[in-house]
Amino acid sequence: MNIREISSQFSVLVFTKNLNFGSAIKVTLGRAGYEVFYLENESNIFHTINEARPHVLILDLASISTLLNELIE
Repeated sequence: MNIREISSQFSVLVFTKNLNFGSAIKVTLGRAGYEVFYLENESNIFHTINEARPHVLILDLASISTLLNELIE
């Protein structure tokens, strides 16, 4: 199976406060055909997850001010 053939069926949520890193990931994944949501505001993570229902989450741990176990809970 070639993932490129079905990449448009998958959505990815990227969270980082590093604008260069976040935009680079968004552009790269977007060019590969994925639907990409990019956030730099931690307070919007849960709302976006509930609305977009992404298949994959990419979280920049250095950008998270909440304890990780609280965030995942």
